[in-house]
Amino acid sequence: MNNEETKKALGECKKPRVTVDFTQKAVNELDLLADDMGTSKAEVIRRALVLLKLAVDQKKKGFDLFLKNEEKQVEREVLIV
Repeated sequence: MNNEETKKALGECKKPRVTVDFTQKAVNELDLLADDMGTSKAEVIRRALVLLKLAVDQKKKGFDLFLKNEEKQVEREVLIV
């Protein structure tokens, strides 16, 4: 998903600014994710929001989220609370 697809998924028109307090550990994780993904910290947060919204919406419909390995075997269930 590229930046424009993320923005479209979130219905972005204007960009309101939001201030969020993170622990140093969370900031470090955000920096690592941004580096790994080759994108900005803001884009990492936007993509995470899209993924979380998908998970929550599907949970409301009665679906569960599972992680599978390369052999398509379920490794673990991801709990959405």
